[in-house]
Amino acid sequence: MAMRSDWERAESRLVEATIVTDRFLAIRICREISRTESGDKLKWAFLQSIEESLGLAENAVQRAVRYGAEQGWLLLEGHPVHSVILCDAAAEIIDLRDTAVEPPVGYSPQWPPD
Repeated sequence: MAMRSDWERAESRLVEATIVTDRFLAIRICREISRTESGDKLKWAFLQSIEESLGLAENAVQRAVRYGAEQGWLLLEGHPVHSVILCDAAAEIIDLRDTAVEPPVGYSPQWPPD
């Protein structure tokens, strides 16, 4: 059995950290959309507004909404994506108010840098 190199281990940790960060941001974005919808479940949210209200970098939001779409939480509009809307499946993460979503270790809203 071949041993993994230091490079392969570091790359694996980076991939895991990116997935954790994308999940964390996707949940924050879904909760922000839910909070600002005021009961209007069929309202599209512009990514630029989300970036501004949460203080997030554009590329971080793009990755997070794609992750959210893969999970079935969000529908995306545009190429590149400019708007999102919540799916019914997002209720499972929005309604977990008693479960705190902790940011990943070393999380910065501007990571990765533009």
